[in-house]
Amino acid sequence: GGQKQRVGIARALATDPKVLLCDEATSALDPETTQSILALLKQVNRELGVTILLITHEIPVIKEICDRVAVIEGGRIVEEGETFEVFTRPQHPTTARFVETVTGVELPAHLAGRLRETPLAGGSAVLRVTFSGANATAPVISRLGSTIGIDVNILAGRIDAIAGKPFGSLLVSVPSEEPGLGAVLGALKGLELKAEVIGHVA
Repeated sequence: GGQKQRVGIARALATDPKVLLCDEATSALDPETTQSILALLKQVNRELGVTILLITHEIPVIKEICDRVAVIEGGRIVEEGETFEVFTRPQHPTTARFVETVTGVELPAHLAGRLRETPLAGGSAVLRVTFSGANATAPVISRLGSTIGIDVNILAGRIDAIAGKPFGSLLVSVPSEEPGLGAVLGALKGLELKAEVIGHVA
């Protein structure tokens, strides 16, 4: 597996290029072979100083190997920048949909069906909290509970690496009534975390 890609890379490198264009270099490869091709491309970039222009629809590939990314829709670049910034703070709706599959976390089905837009008496607000850098591995939620004295229930979450930097996303529930929701949102803002209310449940 991947021999065709390796031969293509070797042929291209024989001309001592400054830029190596890889069009869907890992498509239709199994995960192990994909990793070996990505390792080879990283080695080429690191040891030979060759810039690699990678064209792909595979978000995990972009997340792992790319320093910068450009999102193209309808033949136009709709967003570009450092991979970590584009993935964690997408500005264009197409980019947001594209990266949600990698950076997002889904609400468990038993709660998703009960989610409402308006607060319910005695209910909870569901928040999406995103972490990056040092905050991605810090005990932020436990600190939050001990600092403001409000119970924070973790519903789902994930921590991943994007361009080698940690990034996390959590879905949590907190009391909808004040001071619960306002206190939690204020504390999260104070910790420089992005938080958004995605709905309410009873």
